[in-house]
Amino acid sequence: MSKAQQAYTKYLSPLIGGKVTNIIIDDSDPHDLYMGIVIQVGKRSYQLVALADEEGNGPGFLEVVSLPRILAESGFLEVVERKAKVTE
Repeated sequence: MSKAQQAYTKYLSPLIGGKVTNIIIDDSDPHDLYMGIVIQVGKRSYQLVALADEEGNGPGFLEVVSLPRILAESGFLEVVERKAKVTE
């Protein structure tokens, strides 16, 4: 696994096992529509928002796909499942 993959795995691993509890739609700026989801993991809640970059310079795109097929084909599912077992 590359350093970038390791960093993203560490960054996203707290979300493993979480439950999506809400949808975020922020249209306070008429030119930029921000979207995301709220994820509940135990007693903690996380906000996952699609941004253009790490600095939040505008909205981004959040792709929604059927995970079992995509992850199985990419080999990533095995990595996520191993990580989930380690972090529990």
